[in-house]
Amino acid sequence: MKGLDKLKSRLKKTLIGNARNSPIEENRSLGQPRIMKKGAVVASVHRTQFIIGLDFGTSYTKVAVSGFENIYIVELLTDQHLIPTRFFVDKNGVCNLNSDRYKEVAVDKVKLIEGKARTADLVVMVAYCALILKSTRHWAMINESQRLANYDIDWLLNVGLPTESSQDRKLTDNYRTIMHAAWKFSTLKHNFKLQDIEDYLAFDEDPEHMSSDEFMGLDGDCLSLFPEFIGQIQSYIRSPQRQKFAHLLIDVGGGTVDVAVFRVIESDGEYRYPLYGKRVRTLGAVVLEKKRNILGRAAADKWMMSEFKAQIAEVITCIPPGRYEEDIQCIFIGGGSDLPLYKKALKEYQESQQKYYPLRVTGLRQPNELCNSNLNKNDFHRFSVAYGLTVEPDDLGYLERGIATKIKPYQKTLNAYLLDASK
Repeated sequence: MKGLDKLKSRLKKTLIGNARNSPIEENRSLGQPRIMKKGAVVASVHRTQFIIGLDFGTSYTKVAVSGFENIYIVELLTDQHLIPTRFFVDKNGVCNLNSDRYKEVAVDKVKLIEGKARTADLVVMVAYCALILKSTRHWAMINESQRLANYDIDWLLNVGLPTESSQDRKLTDNYRTIMHAAWKFSTLKHNFKLQDIEDYLAFDEDPEHMSSDEFMGLDGDCLSLFPEFIGQIQSYIRSPQRQKFAHLLIDVGGGTVDVAVFRVIESDGEYRYPLYGKRVRTLGAVVLEKKRNILGRAAADKWMMSEFKAQIAEVITCIPPGRYEEDIQCIFIGGGSDLPLYKKALKEYQESQQKYYPLRVTGLRQPNELCNSNLNKNDFHRFSVAYGLTVEPDDLGYLERGIATKIKPYQKTLNAYLLDASK
C-alpha cells in the first residue's frame, strides 16, 4: 500500500475510533473496570469464561489462569512457571520465546515505568507479551482439552501496574496499547517479526500478509488494569490472616522495590483499599548486583540498605506514629525478599521504629484454591500478583485515597490516632 493510502486509512480509522469513544470510558476509574459485553455473544454453542492474570515483571514474568472454577499458575515453557523478561529473534527476524541459539532481545520495562520508552521499546514489549499470551492460551487449551471440547472461550485479561504509577494516564495508555497489540499478534497461527509490530503501531493497520479473520483484537471491556498490590493481597484478604488495621506491603523484585501502606475494608462483599502512601524505586535485586559490580560489595550494600530503609520510612510515615493497639501487618514478598541484605535492612528498621511503627513481618500463604501441585509453597509469593488477578474484575475491589485523622484519645494508653478512610 502506498504511503498516502496508509495515511488516509489511518485518518479514517482515527475518525471512526473517535466517534465510538464514550465519555464513560474516558472517565472510568482504573480500579472499577467494566467486564465484557454479554449481548454480543451468540448462544448457539456452549461458552465459558477464562481469566488471565498477567504479572509483566521487570525481570521475570508470571501468568495465572482461572477457568471451570480452577486456578492454575501457567507453565510458560517446559517446567518453567516464571521466565526472564526477554525473548529471541532468529536469522529471519522471527520472534521466539525460547530459542537461545538466536539473538537475545532484552525487554526494558523500567523505561516504561519511568516514562522514557520510545516506539522501539514498545515494539519489543508488544512482541514479548504476545509470545507470553500465545503460550498461555496454548497451555490452557491443552490443560483443559477434555472439558473444552464442547466449549468456546470468552477471555478476560487482567494486567498488573506498578502501584505508584497506577493513576498515571500516560503509563496506563501505553499499557493498553501494548496489551491490545500483543493480544492481536498472539492470535496469529504463524510467526511474526518485530517489523510487523512496528508497522502496526505506526499505521494502526492489519499487516498486509495477515487476514483480519486471524488478526483478532481483544474487546476493550475484556482488558482491565490494576495496581499490582491489589493482585498480591487477594489471597490474603480472603484468608484468616487478614486484620482490620494498617498494612505495609514490601515487594522486592528484580528491578524495583514497591512499598505501599493501606487498609482493607469489606462492606457487603465489596472490597475497598484506602491507600495512604506508595513508592516504587529501582532498588531491586538486579540493581543491587549491578551496584556491587560498579562500587564493590561493601559500598554497594551500604548504599542499598540506606536507600531501602529510606524508601520504607518515606511510605510508612504517611500514617502517624503512635502506640498502636495492633501491630502493622508487614507483608514482605518478592523474588529479592529472600536475599540477606533486604532481610537485614528490614529487621534493623523494624527494631529502630518499634516504638512508633510496630511491624509484624509475614509472608503470603499459598491458597488451597491453587491447583498446581508441583509448586513449592514457599514460592507462592512470587506468583501472588498473577494469582490474584484471576479474580473477576468487579470483585477485585478498588483504590481510594486514605486519610489519617488525629483524634482525642479516651485514655493515654490507647492509640491516639485513627485511620479513617471515610473522609
